[in-house]
Amino acid sequence: MLARDWKIFYAQERDRLGPAGMERLIAHAPALEHPARGAIVFPHTKLTESGECIAAAAAAVVRCGRPRVLALGVLHGGLAADAELLQRARNGDAAALTSLRRIHGPGVPGDQGRWREEFSLDSFAALVHVAADVHGRKAPEIVARFPFLTGAEPASLPGIDALHRLISEGCAWVATTDPIHHGAGYGTPAPERRDPANQDTVAFARDRIARQFAALSTRNYAAFAERTAVDRSDFRDNEPVLRELLGAGETQSAIHELRLVNYADTFQAESPTWVAAVLATLVPGSA
Repeated sequence: MLARDWKIFYAQERDRLGPAGMERLIAHAPALEHPARGAIVFPHTKLTESGECIAAAAAAVVRCGRPRVLALGVLHGGLAADAELLQRARNGDAAALTSLRRIHGPGVPGDQGRWREEFSLDSFAALVHVAADVHGRKAPEIVARFPFLTGAEPASLPGIDALHRLISEGCAWVATTDPIHHGAGYGTPAPERRDPANQDTVAFARDRIARQFAALSTRNYAAFAERTAVDRSDFRDNEPVLRELLGAGETQSAIHELRLVNYADTFQAESPTWVAAVLATLVPGSA
């Protein structure tokens, strides 16, 4: 499935839930406050199994009262038409890399709309408006940004200076990621597949995610890239940018919710096939 297929998949899921179902997600979301300094990390998995985690982030940014929220999305590959260009970039073609390696998003100077088929922030954006209605508040403006091909030097990523300015102006900030993709549908070798119903698997997932956060804390981006490859994580591009926005010094992370979301039915693949959905906060170590 391409990004545009997932965009349709999740839009249809929101339609099936309808206004009442979306409001229930807000009502049953874990209580979470947006940190005064730092960010919330939330998933972009199925609303039916993990929607409360996304709703918690949406409700938190509404309750914090800031007029804008910077949302760092995952760009899963750009437009379908970008496939050849992306392959060239991943193979080291300098011109292709220059074209794609940047922070993309609506309103970015020179942006070519490579985010238009992306889905990773759609459910969050929809739930922000639902949360605003539920709480009787004005919905914040969502500044959606999609770091892409960040690599080991996020500070050099074109467009990151604009994000620093947004943070300095008091913008709330969040990021989305699904930090583990596991099982038959994701190519995990059969002997290594873990049953999501087993508590040992939950502990395994929590440990893997904690290792990703630990590598980020020390800004060891090479180690972080290795971890994301092992875990089939889509943390790889937006989270180094999030870490740079947190500034110097180590960071602290807290995992508030962790759910292992079934995708065997979606892929018509063997079980187990699951994605880790995590609700977390990331703050400076001195906070």
